[in-house]
Amino acid sequence: NDVSCVSAANCTAAGSQDTGPGMRTLVESWNGSTWKQASSPNPSGSFDILDGVSCAGASSCVAVGRRGAAGSSAHTLTENWNGTAWKAVTSLNPSKSFDELLGVSCSSAANCVATGEQGATAALAESWNGASWNAPSTPDLSPVEDTLSSVSCPNASTCQAAGSYDASFSMPVQALLLSSSTPPPAITKFSPASGPAGTSVTITGMRLAGTTKVTFNGTAATITSAHPNQIVVKVPHGATTGKIKVTTPGGTATSAASFKVT
Repeated sequence: NDVSCVSAANCTAAGSQDTGPGMRTLVESWNGSTWKQASSPNPSGSFDILDGVSCAGASSCVAVGRRGAAGSSAHTLTENWNGTAWKAVTSLNPSKSFDELLGVSCSSAANCVATGEQGATAALAESWNGASWNAPSTPDLSPVEDTLSSVSCPNASTCQAAGSYDASFSMPVQALLLSSSTPPPAITKFSPASGPAGTSVTITGMRLAGTTKVTFNGTAATITSAHPNQIVVKVPHGATTGKIKVTTPGGTATSAASFKVT
């Protein structure tokens, strides 16, 4: 059903194989000259399919689909490749009746977005942070059916998803296109306003989740704790008096006041 290549000699394809009364996951890898089937998990043991796959590197792939037949209760299925083996990973099932993932895109090993449908009526999106799946909200345009069948994320802060929605059973299915971008962070204050190297500084602001870097006048600091609206860092050795900058997947924020290094 899908394929992802990190180079001309490294591709991974994912889909399903008919076992008679049911379906099993199918994964094959390309090494530049031949295709080879890889062992992949089948959590339900009777009906498991993979619809999408994305590889951020030779040792990092994510495949998504569903476990359970369409005519019965179905749940999302996610599997991760670590360079050695495929492993089933717990994913979310918001409707708890029929949830499936149809497409996935990974901008890095710790940043993937998968899309599909939930409850057979609403669009579904799930995000992978390298450790667990989370479910951001998605627009619900139709009471009948919204499906996001494909997604592409060129970086950690921007994704485009495509699919369809059915406004009513009597109307033609319409195209559905969604965009998602992460807004930049903001610094509202920091405390204390001065101190020597090693001082713990609390930075308060907005959209600080996922902070990747904090600098004091250009010198990188150590992040000791991080929350969506507050982070704590230590003034780095070699830092000089100047502005504090916080970088997240959405961009970089600069403090209005300077931190004085004493």
